Formats: sequence, C-alpha cells, structure tokens
Amino acid sequence: MTSSIPRWALLFFGFLLAPFSALSQGPLADYQRAERLLPQKMRKLVFSGDVTPHWIAKTNRFCYRRVGPKETTFVLVDAEKNTSAPAFDHTQLAAALSRNSRRQEGSVRRVVPG
Repeated sequence: MTSSIPRWALLFFGFLLAPFSALSQGPLADYQRAERLLPQKMRKLVFSGDVTPHWIAKTNRFCYRRVGPKETTFVLVDAEKNTSAPAFDHTQLAAALSRNSRRQEGSVRRVVPG
C-alpha cells in the first residue's frame, strides 16, 4: 500500500515543524538545574552515604569509617542497643602517635590510613 502524500511534502513539513519540536524540550535553565543532580556532582555533597560494616567477632556490634569533608572518623555501632559512638578518641590517638613518631599529626586523615 502506497501513501497518497508525496515524499517531498513530508520532508517539507518535517523541516517546517522541526524548530517547534526543539522549543518543546524546555528552557536551558531546566537542564542546568538537572545537571547539578548528576552522580559525579552529588558525590561532593554527600559524605556518609555508604557504610561498609566490619562486624566484631560474634556480637551485634560493628564499626565503619565515616568520611567527611575535612576528616575521617571511625564509628562503633551496637545494633542490639541501637547506639553509635566514636570507635575511639581520635584526638587522643593523634596525640599519642605524634609523641611516638616525634612529629605533629594535625588530623585523623593523616593518622588513619585509608
């Protein structure tokens, strides 16, 4: 079955209507706002989005590393009691390591490998 509309007419109206379909895509500002939500941009805004638990023997407790914008800390979680607290005193550990290594450790990021 052949079409009764000539092929040249379809091409003509196609080119005539093409600019209108481009206008229906939305303004550039919408695309720029949406671009801020791309995963590579969100990684800079969300610091503790994933937790890799390290379970302690056969208990209901685990620890994990929390990476923040300026420092890295370790958190101890007791799932049975529904509590969480720092796994150790990060400042005290940095001071002890500084004394033992005879150099100043200013942040936990330098103290704890990771």
